[in-house]
Amino acid sequence: MNIACGFNPNFISGEIPIPDNVSMMELGLAAYNILSTNEKETPLDSYDGNFSLHIARSAITENIKSGVRFINEIMPKSIDVAGTISIGFHLCGNRKDNIGKYGFTPHYESSTEKEQNAISFLKRVSDIYQMETWIENSNFYSSGPEEIFNAIISANHISKKSNSKQIFDLAHLIINALNAKTDPLIFIGMIDWENVIEVHLSGIIVGEDGMFHDGHSEKVHDIVWNCLDKIISSRLINDECYITIEHTENSWLKNLPGYNGDFEKLNSIIIEAKKSKDRPNIIMKNHAKSYLSKILFKSIINKSEIEIAKSESIELLIDRWMLSIERSEINICLTKEEEDEAINSIYYLKSFRNFINR
Repeated sequence: MNIACGFNPNFISGEIPIPDNVSMMELGLAAYNILSTNEKETPLDSYDGNFSLHIARSAITENIKSGVRFINEIMPKSIDVAGTISIGFHLCGNRKDNIGKYGFTPHYESSTEKEQNAISFLKRVSDIYQMETWIENSNFYSSGPEEIFNAIISANHISKKSNSKQIFDLAHLIINALNAKTDPLIFIGMIDWENVIEVHLSGIIVGEDGMFHDGHSEKVHDIVWNCLDKIISSRLINDECYITIEHTENSWLKNLPGYNGDFEKLNSIIIEAKKSKDRPNIIMKNHAKSYLSKILFKSIINKSEIEIAKSESIELLIDRWMLSIERSEINICLTKEEEDEAINSIYYLKSFRNFINR
């Protein structure tokens, strides 16, 4: 897992330093255009990580003509910022519909037509720019769990058919689910995690009416951290995935401890996750060895004779036998019928007898 950040305008002046260990920065269209045309030296010049162009409002699900016009007239003519590895899009509805009319990312309602338009759009972008395309869940105000489920399945389908990766915005899902009076965790298993390249974290704002909203000016919410912990402990996130903190507002200049604190917390989580990655295998292996030892101990009839002959306790002999198995190419089986030379499998009692008689 890799740490990434959303672009903050104060990066240009250096008033907010780019956090340590950031390996990718996500840029909106306006910021990307500034960087691609800027000729003055800025603190950003010392950043040597990757970039991802990220477009929230697009014609991704609109008709083919509208999609082509958007690519030709609104998107950059070329990708000029070195280190750009992808172009990401919110999976949104028509820009003239619902909250799109008021300048926000329009709510997405899945349909076959919109899916086909999105697949065509993403393939065209990828072909023109010769770059990976990523899509992000962007809904906040779904009518209920069924609509959330349909949008997730739709995103899975679009990403597969267009050869795009997915950006999973954890805060978006939580906000959307809570507004629909639903536990967000029930949707986690529906995500196509093999295709997730990036996970977004951000704050959450609660309105006076009790509705939940996205908060890029707020510290990552506890419920977002808790959900991330469950996702990581379930080993759903692949090693190449970016985890992005979207602290993109100017107001962070007045709360640098809060800004840096979230990145430090994420770094600690990733370090701990890497340490604990092999723990399930170790635990499973230790349980198997312990159980095998108990089976062997109960199966040995002439314990006293063996102890006298070897001048060692039977427990110590079993421990030494187990260590010899670990260091050898032998594989143990628990019944005689399972012995198989092809995999060097030997019945456990036979293996133990061979060990003490060598």
